[in-house]
Amino acid sequence: MQARGVGRATAIVASVLGAVAIAFILVGRIDAQSVGGDEHTYLEAGLAYMRGDLSPNPEHPPLAKLVLGAWQSLVFEGAVAGRLLVAAMALGTASAIWWMLRGELGARAAIVPAVVVLVADHTVHGDRIDRLVTLEAFVVLGSAWAFAFAWRWRRGGGAGWLAASGAAMAAACLCKVSALVLVPAFLVLLVGPGRPGARRALVGIGLFAAAGIALAAAVLVPFGGVAAVQAMADYQLAHAQGGHAVRIDGVVHAAAPWWATLRFALDGTGIVPSIGIVLGAATAWLARPARALVATLTTATALSIVALSASPVALPQYLLGWIWMPTALAGVGLVELVRRVRVATSWTPRRIGAAAAAVVVGIGAAWSGTASFVRVALTERDAVDLAVETLLELDAEPVVYVPGHDGWNARAQEGVTVVGDPSAQGITAVIVGDDQRTTPDPALLAFLDDPDTCVGGLQVVEGWLVCDLGGELVVTEDGFAVAGG
Repeated sequence: MQARGVGRATAIVASVLGAVAIAFILVGRIDAQSVGGDEHTYLEAGLAYMRGDLSPNPEHPPLAKLVLGAWQSLVFEGAVAGRLLVAAMALGTASAIWWMLRGELGARAAIVPAVVVLVADHTVHGDRIDRLVTLEAFVVLGSAWAFAFAWRWRRGGGAGWLAASGAAMAAACLCKVSALVLVPAFLVLLVGPGRPGARRALVGIGLFAAAGIALAAAVLVPFGGVAAVQAMADYQLAHAQGGHAVRIDGVVHAAAPWWATLRFALDGTGIVPSIGIVLGAATAWLARPARALVATLTTATALSIVALSASPVALPQYLLGWIWMPTALAGVGLVELVRRVRVATSWTPRRIGAAAAAVVVGIGAAWSGTASFVRVALTERDAVDLAVETLLELDAEPVVYVPGHDGWNARAQEGVTVVGDPSAQGITAVIVGDDQRTTPDPALLAFLDDPDTCVGGLQVVEGWLVCDLGGELVVTEDGFAVAGG
């Protein structure tokens, strides 16, 4: 009896410590990481929508930004508010995974894949991206619940579950168009042992589509309806044709090579966790009760990878939109491996193999969770923030030219108005970053090196060049000059 009490106390302490660690990963030092340009764009667009201006950021569907705007109006404005919402959505995604798998794995065991996804570490150039305000965070929440509702229908639930699934999937697509590639994966639920009858399947498909179309219409009509969809499609097609520069191993590619998506996944997830994910996702097929769901999520993962590999626009942060699925499957595989080890009565080669595989998958999951915790604890602000702070000490309200930001349009960020066109009016400062994807005009660098150009001299901050002009930048036939200095 005493041993049982000690065991229960140990479990309670472990649970509390685990909850604290998860909370730290989700919201600890949430204001420490620099605010990215995309974060600022989505947050400001959401606030503009709340004020009645529906014009910002038309290249992406509006739902995520509407939610961000409503959330900021409810609590407070800024990146911290947005990141708190992202943390809440991460909990929502984990809840969807648990709810989806609890019938096949059991309520306790289903916590494993949910937590594995919740604490997984994903980075871009060493910076953790899971807590940032991205459209992918909204896509993951919507698609996770869409699969959860559809699986409930497959297991015998009423047709309303598939209607809910269609609405959830539409919500994901209304946050980012690329979520559409996941839709064909739902067809996997219509085949295999235990598949629904033809009548039930047709009714379900109809409700799935009707709910999705209804939600899409409700969200898009205020933004222009069909015209808004056409504008988004035109932008995305033009963007895809032009490609997007990416840097891999110091080499700048004008457009993402076909293998970039897998390389970004390996770099962003880590070698050890990646091995655990691949092995765990493969062994998830051993879980017979959930095999149809495993097939569905595997298909969705494959569709995502193929679509991104075929696109000339594939950025490192895009892995957030699909990596949760193989990660959840790895959690399923881990549970199944442990179950097989526990039920075996002797140490046969099969049991030894299952134990070894469980150790590998478990180490991968633990490695990723630990990396998340450590990365949050050691988060530092980016060099661009330090450069901005240096500039603000020199100029209270600068309009700064940043080479390589063409097409971004003017935007206010951290007290600085950023422009990408050196001929724009009112430029009073220049910041040149260290992004190897863009090469600043040599004439600009020579201009900045001139001791008479920058007030107080050219400042170098973590490799970034910061120059307060003391006047307005003028583009001349020979290069650049300062007017009114």
